[in-house]
Amino acid sequence: MIEPGAELSIRRQCELLGIHRSGVYYAPVPVGIRELELRRRLDRIYTAHPEYGVRRMVLGMREEGLVVNPKCVRRLLREMGLEAVYPKPRLRQPGAGAGRFPYLLRGVRIERPGRRTSPTLRWRGDGLIWWRFWSGTVATCWPGE
Repeated sequence: MIEPGAELSIRRQCELLGIHRSGVYYAPVPVGIRELELRRRLDRIYTAHPEYGVRRMVLGMREEGLVVNPKCVRRLLREMGLEAVYPKPRLRQPGAGAGRFPYLLRGVRIERPGRRTSPTLRWRGDGLIWWRFWSGTVATCWPGE
């Protein structure tokens, strides 16, 4: 593509192709042996404990006898595409299809603590209502029956 010994200068060739000259002279740096060893150890620690974040990974490396900067560990984990497994925010928010359930004991007066004055009422999303009485019997019904 770019020919150093051509009639046109490298500058003019880069202008015609629409690329920067710095890209022509850039030679990628090969990955060092130490970095490969760090990646291998980080992968081993992550496989054993995917919940570990950067700080715990640094401590894990120190337990293995390697002193590594947290910035280095963060960069390597990002390049390897690894991230800690943990509950994300808004975990308890209902999904798109979740509905609201009616409060079936509204208006029921509780006489004393630790004792319900009515059986346990349950409402499922498909409309099934069931009662569990103190005797252990269960009654179910569909609304409208």
